[in-house]
Amino acid sequence: MSTYAKVVPSFDLVIFGATGDLALRKLLPALFRRHADGQIPDNSRIFGVAREGIDADTFRQRADVALRRSIGEDVALAERIPTFLPMLGYHALDATGDRGWDALASEFANDEKRERVFYLSTSPSIYVDICQRLRRHGLITPDTRVVIEKPIGKDARSAAAINDAVGQA
Repeated sequence: MSTYAKVVPSFDLVIFGATGDLALRKLLPALFRRHADGQIPDNSRIFGVAREGIDADTFRQRADVALRRSIGEDVALAERIPTFLPMLGYHALDATGDRGWDALASEFANDEKRERVFYLSTSPSIYVDICQRLRRHGLITPDTRVVIEKPIGKDARSAAAINDAVGQA
């Protein structure tokens, strides 16, 4: 563990758009490095969410390939990948419809109280839909955070409208 590493409390992270380039090339490798440094407890959970109808094993395989590409020849890091992959799960769902939301919500049905983060690595045009469905399916708690990518909207007016609608959820 790095001498500067601070272990964070266990958490749940849901990455919307998890099969996209940003998630596979940047987000998952960054999370993996934090885990390899001992900052993320093994009982934290990271769920990938996207439209693509794949299962959790396929998502883990894709993550494995992405992580190995990210770390290159670093053998010590490569040895830590098998401890990270079991933290990953996957749900196929329709961000603008109802398909798959109940299955995602069931992951948190008997959840212990811990921070829950929803990372929206998607088009800003569906931020509001996602946030409204998060609320509708009971996924927003006092310990919930939503992270959105910038830029938001096409101009100041559309950015403000998205920000206001997300804030209401």
